[in-house]
Amino acid sequence: MNLLDAWLAVVQENPTAPALVYQDEVWSRQRLQRLTAQIAQQLHQRGVKPGDMVGLALDQTPEHIAAMLAVARVGAISLPLHSRSRRQQREQLLNRFAASWVVSKQLLVLPTGMHLINLSELPTLTAADQPDLHFSDYWPTPETPARIGLTSGTTGEPNAILYSHGYWLHRIRTTIDNCDADTRITPSNLHLTLGNLTVFAALFAGGMVIFPPARQRHGLFNTIRRYSITHALTSPASVLDLATFAEDEGIAFPSLRHLRIVGGGMTERQIRVAKERLTPHLYLPYGLSEVGAVSIATPELLDSHPTYAGRCKEGVRVEALNEQGEPLPPGEEGLLRISVPGMPQGYYDRPEATAARFRDGWFYSSDVGRVSADGLIQISGRDDDRINLGGRKFHAEQVERVLLNHPEVSDAAVIGHENGQGRKVLIALVVLNHDGTPRQKLQPYCRQQRLGDLVPHRFLLVGELPRNEAGKLQRSELAKLIRSPSHH
Repeated sequence: MNLLDAWLAVVQENPTAPALVYQDEVWSRQRLQRLTAQIAQQLHQRGVKPGDMVGLALDQTPEHIAAMLAVARVGAISLPLHSRSRRQQREQLLNRFAASWVVSKQLLVLPTGMHLINLSELPTLTAADQPDLHFSDYWPTPETPARIGLTSGTTGEPNAILYSHGYWLHRIRTTIDNCDADTRITPSNLHLTLGNLTVFAALFAGGMVIFPPARQRHGLFNTIRRYSITHALTSPASVLDLATFAEDEGIAFPSLRHLRIVGGGMTERQIRVAKERLTPHLYLPYGLSEVGAVSIATPELLDSHPTYAGRCKEGVRVEALNEQGEPLPPGEEGLLRISVPGMPQGYYDRPEATAARFRDGWFYSSDVGRVSADGLIQISGRDDDRINLGGRKFHAEQVERVLLNHPEVSDAAVIGHENGQGRKVLIALVVLNHDGTPRQKLQPYCRQQRLGDLVPHRFLLVGELPRNEAGKLQRSELAKLIRSPSHH
């Protein structure tokens, strides 16, 4: 089965059933299928061939979903281009992957030799128009390449995994849990791997996708309430923000069966607020862009072991290694290597990175953690995020978790920074949930939490921290905030 087979099976089961809601308008499965066929025919007529690389520079819209399916239909490979990325970033990706085409609704300036397919120029479909996906003899197989999945790129240029139709379907089925015909899901960014997996998991199960209003701070909160959303995704940093919108005591989202926290671990305070104010059905997954879902912490586990990321999913193996690359006994901390059934065996067109990370059926991650005797996974942080202060190495998350448990802190990050006298000191960048003087309040708090010599030397108040589309902290950008004269 390929991606199109899975989609058409749902359409044929009930064409008039709702598939999505966009700008308060309900789209049937048949309507989304007709748009998919229209875009696929346009790609075919313009000369897009199997194996061509096609950039998708689209927003959170039905056209974005249809375009992913349409590119897969003609046997081409879709390349995510974040709609808010700068022109230079977009062109770097297009050149790196030798893209021939770009699909967008904007009039983009492209590098020489690349062609724009502007969806805003497509004619509006009428009830009499019935474009069909079976417009040529060619039909992709499960082995046909279909998608470039980019890693988060928080520490540099992202690597890429090439998805076939079959592997894409495998990731959809093994990443998003408990989807059925009653599922109503809000998608995360469709350019991200988790974003498109979420959407297709809901659609292929016969459920619905509900798009929140774009760039509205209350948008996700109001959408969950208005449409009785059953599945939603948000970042740890957004949990406290969502809770501030709940004016009354009690559970704000009684319809939610699955609130999935993505982009990092949670503090005990964030877990408590989420379960007391948003929904008791809180899930904290651990996974990697390269290999997929590894484990997931259930609501029950978060009650008893709030710092753990769950037990391995079926068939998954995780081992902590010492500096010599040897497996450590249960409970000891080390670099994690991971084996997931059906995982790729390398990066796309990056042999050196492949040799460093994929070996002997394992993926060697940059994550540091431990595996308990009963199989629970605990993530301490990333190896390349460790801070060295006077010879003492520690994870930034160790201090950040303490700060995030403070009731007046909504977000926090720490960084080692030269103090101008040749000595590295620890600086905390803090987002408060109200105006205040952070140094006076937070330094004594950190001492009370027994951080010892890890108490930050300075506290800087910032409006927000740099996070990518997946909600992950972009640590390489933190030094710029320290140099900014607007922070104190």
